[in-house]
Formats: sequence, structure tokens, C-alpha cells
Amino acid sequence: MRKLFEWLAKDVDKVLHFVVCVFFVLIATRLDMVVFHHNIWLAVMIGALVAVIAGIVKETWDFCDGEQFDMKDLLADGTGAFAGMILAVILMT
Repeated sequence: MRKLFEWLAKDVDKVLHFVVCVFFVLIATRLDMVVFHHNIWLAVMIGALVAVIAGIVKETWDFCDGEQFDMKDLLADGTGAFAGMILAVILMT
């Protein structure tokens, strides 16, 4: 876990990707549970999917805008989505 935080601390952009994806998972999971009445396990999977798709869309948007498609940003997104899944299960069960 320490290496993860050291890697994230190297670049603020990666930290932002991580944190935003954690929040996307938490918000999407809660909304899915309230609106569609899914159980926590399905809702958390949907929340993670929302977060990862948002990260892919953001990187694709950057690429179309002339910037580089950054795979490390997607890795930070995926890591944030995973952390968000764990937090959602802990906080919402």
C-alpha cells in the first residue's frame, strides 16, 4: 500500500484521477442502491464500471483535444475504482 501512495504522490494529476474515481464509485453505488434497489454487490460493480468508463472518456477527450492518451491516468482510475469499491462495501453494508 505504501508503494501505491508513493506512486500517486509523484504526480498530482494521478491523485486527482484516483480521488475522483473513488467518489464516482461511492456516488454511483449509492444512487444505484436507492434508485434501482440493487444489492451492494451489484451496485458496487456498476459504480466501478461508471468510474472506469468516465476515466476512459476523459482520456479519449484529451486525446481528441491534441493531448497524449495517458495509460498511467487509466491505472490511477482503476486503482481509485477498486479503492472505491472497498470503501463502498465497508460504508454501505
